[in-house]
Amino acid sequence: MSDVPTVVFILGPARSGTSLLYRLLCLHPEVSFTTNWNSRFPNVSAVASLQRATRASKALRGRWFQSDGNAYVYGRKRPLFERLIPAPVEGEPVFAAAGITEDATMIRPDAGQVLGERIASIARYAGGTHFINKRVANNRRVRLLHEALPAARFVTTVRD
Repeated sequence: MSDVPTVVFILGPARSGTSLLYRLLCLHPEVSFTTNWNSRFPNVSAVASLQRATRASKALRGRWFQSDGNAYVYGRKRPLFERLIPAPVEGEPVFAAAGITEDATMIRPDAGQVLGERIASIARYAGGTHFINKRVANNRRVRLLHEALPAARFVTTVRD
């Protein structure tokens, strides 16, 4: 794997299917992503290695969805076991730790470089050749993300 993974950002309005698309793409064995663990510990990329457990277990990946296939599993009280499973999340703390705010400003001059390094590190620990992220705030930071990661791809969803 090269040092820089293929980076894909999923864009779209709220309630347009971006969460479902994100979680479905994260099922691919070569995809890395921000997890609940990365959000809790945004400066410790090594926690991304926990993704390897979900990659090895269909049962664990199945916990990312409700029994009806819904990608939102947060509307109910979940047992501790389910909360410990590495699952795809938007990962805003990872962006914030790199110095990028939700309103698309950089609070440090090297924020784009730091974000690129953080993404590469997450992918390396997770064992992925691709990195995918879905974050509603990314709709406002396309220009900033493109400047920071010029080879990144952007997938836009439209609710019809």
